[in-house]
Amino acid sequence: MSTKLNGTEPILCAPLIRLVDRHLIALLASLDTNEWDLPTIAPQWTVRDVAAHLLDTALRKLSMGRDKCHVESAPVRSHQDVIALVNRLNREGVTVYRRLSPSVLTELMQLACNQTADYYESLDPFDSAALGVSWAGEMTSLVWFDNARELTERWHHQQQIRLAVNRPGIMTALLYHPVLDTFMRGLPHAYRDVAAPANTALLVEISGDCGGQWCLVRSHHTWKFSSELPAHITAHIIIPQTIGWRSLRGRWILSPITNPGWNLLGWPRSAACGSSQSRSGSSGFWRRSRRRHGSRGRNTAAARFRIRPPDVRA
Repeated sequence: MSTKLNGTEPILCAPLIRLVDRHLIALLASLDTNEWDLPTIAPQWTVRDVAAHLLDTALRKLSMGRDKCHVESAPVRSHQDVIALVNRLNREGVTVYRRLSPSVLTELMQLACNQTADYYESLDPFDSAALGVSWAGEMTSLVWFDNARELTERWHHQQQIRLAVNRPGIMTALLYHPVLDTFMRGLPHAYRDVAAPANTALLVEISGDCGGQWCLVRSHHTWKFSSELPAHITAHIIIPQTIGWRSLRGRWILSPITNPGWNLLGWPRSAACGSSQSRSGSSGFWRRSRRRHGSRGRNTAAARFRIRPPDVRA
């Protein structure tokens, strides 16, 4: 795991999309007939459905992004408009492409992925993208951020398939760390309505070789990532990398807990870490958080986070 704080520099990852998709093609080609119909952790989606979704989104990117082909107009003025549009397009795409045979779907996937990779790599990462990364609070984003968002989509849906068929292979520092870094870029927007004193600092750590540290600091009524670790950390959250991709997906929001006994950031004013549990952690997990942070000699509150389910599956 890198000791450098993340979150302040562009994520230039376009070539990685080609590599992730090469792993996808090899994975799909290795599946037997029964594995295509196994359930995944994506609600109501089988391996076949997730693969159909990945083909659909690749073909849509080529048609609407590269070829500028827009058959229908869909006004997008808010995050809710984005959710409604994405939900509809995903539903329609999966309905069509899940009907394909595994061999046809895989062959079309290879064709689409090769062309989309060429397209992503041809773009200037600092130009404006056609659509903003709405879960990060942006209605207009730079190309590098849109590409990074696309990397998270390709990576985490492939990981859903791999989890269903028990085929590990893409949880490497090269491929997985940029995914985690991209997911984290949604934190300032997620905390936009959380009031706290100036210089309040939240340190989020993903443990493991693919992880890193991100420090969110309150400044001038906004939350921003810091490039340097502050002297005082208000709260420290440690998430194992094995569950990070499931807990911090771009459209999931770390929700402040507003019970009277909790402070504005969502952590208890005084509590033992061992008594706090998340839906993806354990008491031992939080005890490790306290011990590790205590060894650094910094003052920190006990940490807890809660995940609000996403509105869309894409």
